[in-house]
Amino acid sequence: MGANSKVKAPFFSVIMPIHRWHELLPLAIQSILKQTDSDFEFLIAANGPASLELEEQLTPFVKNDARVRIVSTPMPGLVFALNLLIQQARGAYLVRMDGDDLSEPNRLETMRHFLLQYPETDVLGSNYLMIDSHGDIIKISSLPEFNSTIRRLLPFNCVLAHPTVAMRTSLVLSLQGYMYGHASEDYDLWLRMLRRRPKVVFHNLREAVFRYRVHAGQSTGADRIGLFVAHDIGLRLREFLLTANPMFIVGIFRSLVQLVVRKVQAWTGKRA
Repeated sequence: MGANSKVKAPFFSVIMPIHRWHELLPLAIQSILKQTDSDFEFLIAANGPASLELEEQLTPFVKNDARVRIVSTPMPGLVFALNLLIQQARGAYLVRMDGDDLSEPNRLETMRHFLLQYPETDVLGSNYLMIDSHGDIIKISSLPEFNSTIRRLLPFNCVLAHPTVAMRTSLVLSLQGYMYGHASEDYDLWLRMLRRRPKVVFHNLREAVFRYRVHAGQSTGADRIGLFVAHDIGLRLREFLLTANPMFIVGIFRSLVQLVVRKVQAWTGKRA
């Protein structure tokens, strides 16, 4: 091979931000490395104050796989880590992965088949199996499948499960990546896509090719629901002011009602 030859870019760039070590990480990593479709690179960000120690802990699990690159940075923050990985990604599509979840072995193969069959798709999510800390299935999601339904529902609800998505790298780069604070960074991205790229095409696979883990201590726990609702309301207010679409106001009231209901349920549960 000549010195000027270029290495073929992978179809997928799997991006996983990690800020601390935990016992579920090896399982999450192996669920990517054992995919039936091997045309991917796996970019892991070890970020935060303990980044160097975290990189040392990760290395034994990935050192013999050339598809894996660990990017270490002392800078904290999920959004920073995601954007750092996106800037280094070579794949046509970015695939999200979190360190406490699991990808089914055929996840990438199923997504690639769909994206090749429907190349107009920009963001491809999927249904998922919700599992507990032991890996037992709690329930199966039922997300809207088609672009028209997803676009209609986004002002009311984030109907794309962030950890499940594959999204066109060039599209995300054209929007300067993730831009929103400590929560709802995915919802912010979908809403900016709707507003700034009117022809963007969303889709959710009917098949559940992902296992989303619910456990104590995760950032989306029940004790932080008020924070996430506040962020979602802020995003909908921004979009209403920029687009004058009244559906965002309806979405704000919906969030407020949901917050009250959840607070009441939490209070009555503690009293029981």
